[in-house]
Amino acid sequence: MSLVRVLHVITGMGNGGAEAYIMNMYRNIDRTKVQFDFLLRSRETAYEEEIKKLGGRIFYTSEYPRHFIKNKKEVEAFFESHKDYDIVHVHANALIYMTVLKIAKKHNINCRIMHSHNTDTKRPIYRIIHNFNKQFINKWATDYFACSTEAGKWMFKNDFILRKNAINIDKFQKDKEVRKKIRKDLGVEDKFVIGHVGRFTIQKNHTFLLKIFNEYYKKNPESVLLLVGDGYLEKDIKNLVNEYGLKDSVKFLGSRSDVDTVFQAFDIMVFPSLNEGFGIAVLEAQAAGVSCIISSNIPNEVIQSSIVKKLSLDDTVDEWVKNIDIIRNSEKIEQKTSINELKMAGYDIKTAAKKLQSFYLSKSHQES
Repeated sequence: MSLVRVLHVITGMGNGGAEAYIMNMYRNIDRTKVQFDFLLRSRETAYEEEIKKLGGRIFYTSEYPRHFIKNKKEVEAFFESHKDYDIVHVHANALIYMTVLKIAKKHNINCRIMHSHNTDTKRPIYRIIHNFNKQFINKWATDYFACSTEAGKWMFKNDFILRKNAINIDKFQKDKEVRKKIRKDLGVEDKFVIGHVGRFTIQKNHTFLLKIFNEYYKKNPESVLLLVGDGYLEKDIKNLVNEYGLKDSVKFLGSRSDVDTVFQAFDIMVFPSLNEGFGIAVLEAQAAGVSCIISSNIPNEVIQSSIVKKLSLDDTVDEWVKNIDIIRNSEKIEQKTSINELKMAGYDIKTAAKKLQSFYLSKSHQES
């Protein structure tokens, strides 16, 4: 059986949800049958060393849309010199970057997947482009994936396959000793810890999160906010923290490779995103047994246990604060309940990776 090479196309391989999905799949497929390569438009590659160790290759093109002409020429040249791909798998938050699909079709790559990872775009011009391309996506793509039902409906007019953002559930297993150590390492042993995991972008709504924490902190000065992630708005959020006078109570942990361990330090996660394709951090929190308060804009499919509470972004800050107190004072749900529910719902990585691998092999006319 010859090796099936899949070319994953994404802006960059930073620490976002789509990137986490790809890497979770990559670690768990049979790499003697299916191998991943990456075509990126950004040098942001948090997983570069791991990709190379797993046998993958990384290729770069110029940014899009800033250098769209140069990008098109480079993609043309790439496919002229790389003839060994059975499948092109494009990951997107909106239908903006169609170049690779069009050129892949021109080069007779028969399986061209468009994978939706979001439910909206906040830039009006991008929404116009997205809606235009939505009418014609079936001219360039052959298969359609989505991380949630809402993400699929946002991106496609036609049917799509739901690809669950599965995780290594057992990796997040609650451990009292790990919790004790990480809280000591972070200097939050005697604190009530509110956590958040996500890049510093408009979508993640850190400004509202800080308003919530600021009000909560006024009544509960033993509380602390842990922020995991990086991104272009990080400096702005740090300035806002200083304006609130919260410098000693908000910790910026940066991009972490041990997020599963950091979750052990959380008492609750607050996740007020403006929109999400899925919200994999919420799934990870449930696997770790961490209660969550999330915005009602997040797809219902991410809620796989009873430890998640949804609130509207139209609700007052006081309402969010009140619900943090309610959860803090309520009896803890046993973590094993969340783990069992996640596995039964198909969010275990081994099951999901096997399904994706079977799809890839079927599209390359191989037997799995």
